[in-house]
Amino acid sequence: MWNLGKTFGKLKEYWRFPVDSDEAKVRLIYNNVLAHPSVIIRKSSLIKNKLLYNPQFRKFQDYDLWSRAASCLHFSNMDEFLVNYRVHEEFSIEKQNISSYLLWKKIISYQLRELGIKATKRELLLHALLSNENKKGFNDKEVIEWLIKLYKANRLKRKFNNCVLLKVIVKKYLIFTSNKFSNRLNKLI
Repeated sequence: MWNLGKTFGKLKEYWRFPVDSDEAKVRLIYNNVLAHPSVIIRKSSLIKNKLLYNPQFRKFQDYDLWSRAASCLHFSNMDEFLVNYRVHEEFSIEKQNISSYLLWKKIISYQLRELGIKATKRELLLHALLSNENKKGFNDKEVIEWLIKLYKANRLKRKFNNCVLLKVIVKKYLIFTSNKFSNRLNKLI
């Protein structure tokens, strides 16, 4: 099951978020899966677990908070549409990319360290490309090795439900191979 978010303004698209708590926690290692304006949380849970927004993350404060909260709180999305996001006319992906990637990299690096992984620059780049379903510049072997590394690390640390992690990893690999097949097919046509 998925929760939907919708954007309006310059960019019109639908966002799908997992409803299952275990899947939401696993998918946080790739992207933010909670629509911040729709979150309801007990203040006592935040205080008890010393969870505060980190001002260092500016536009990613929510993603950073959810990533840290995933290890100590139960959460999920509701199975109903709750949020419309407005994307302003002056919004520019080009202006956001470098600073956004650096903040995302800090959050992901923290999550990977919790799995016992100190990712190389190339592994972080691969992980970022898998997060955005863009796989240019990587081959099957690198992708498989990285996904297996994530799975094996989780088997040792038991941070995530192994079955759910495997489901997400397999989906990432299938998207990688289907994009690669599409690119080859387009070259032939």
